[in-house]
Amino acid sequence: MNAPIFSERAVTALANFLENTSQVLPLKHEKEKFYAINILNIVDGFDKQKSKIKYFNSGKIMNIEEYFFHCDKIVNQHIFKIPERLKSTVFVSDVFVQAVKDHSLKGFIFKETGLTLSK
Repeated sequence: MNAPIFSERAVTALANFLENTSQVLPLKHEKEKFYAINILNIVDGFDKQKSKIKYFNSGKIMNIEEYFFHCDKIVNQHIFKIPERLKSTVFVSDVFVQAVKDHSLKGFIFKETGLTLSK
């Protein structure tokens, strides 16, 4: 599992996003309180036809170069994973990103994925 790690301050600041979407699992650390965030919110809104995907010969997904999503499936989904990438990619909304900025949280890395919404 590839889970994001949040500080106690981040968990508190982002609690509204994590509630009902994630497990907040305490980690052992000598000085600080850190938590692994297990995203349970799996949204089946990935548009495979419009996305740029590289496949293995077996037909399994090797890499997704550009993500497209069905608008109606990801509305109000602020932190989620997709069935095609359960072990790796976590998606967040612009609202989530803005909350991180508003609370001056450090250590978050957001990457533009070429995410485009399709109808």
